[in-house]
Amino acid sequence: MSAVLRPTELTDEQREALIKTTGLRMIEAYQRFQANGRDEDRQEAKRLLAEQTQLVRERSPAQIQRMERELDEGIDFFGARGAADRAKLGVARP
Repeated sequence: MSAVLRPTELTDEQREALIKTTGLRMIEAYQRFQANGRDEDRQEAKRLLAEQTQLVRERSPAQIQRMERELDEGIDFFGARGAADRAKLGVARP
């Protein structure tokens, strides 16, 4: 019998996976609501959205820093590539 981890006991990787699967389950519940109009499905979607929001709020500071760094690196990559391409083409920055 495996123990169920509480959200505070999750690793960053486990938390990110749970955020993703909770979001997918929320979308499925809302799609069911749209298809059949059952309030139970809408309530389930709302509950899952609240659960996902709480999981996001409980991200560790280290995880937030990693995500911000990855975003910055992605932006820097595209900015640098754009500058390099403009230099090759002899085009000034728009």
